[in-house]
Amino acid sequence: MAGAFRAAVLASSNVPGRGTVAVVEVRSGKVKTGDNLMIAGETDPRGAAVAAVEVFAQEDEDTAEGALPQLGLLLTGVDKLDLPRGAELRGQ
Repeated sequence: MAGAFRAAVLASSNVPGRGTVAVVEVRSGKVKTGDNLMIAGETDPRGAAVAAVEVFAQEDEDTAEGALPQLGLLLTGVDKLDLPRGAELRGQ
């Protein structure tokens, strides 16, 4: 997965006092704690800082070859309403 980080939001929820958790499907690139992301397609562009990253293990015999990895991202600077299903996050 080369190139800039891009991921599609699958779900999001607020964690009081911490930020917003977004479950995403990675399309390309890499992300790490401290990175800044933008929500693509927003008319009023919003940035989000990555406070934590959790990789979901996909150790299943039935997992399709070429399946895209899923991550949990703890983001600050955005609300779950800013991250509807299908929204795209991009690295800056």
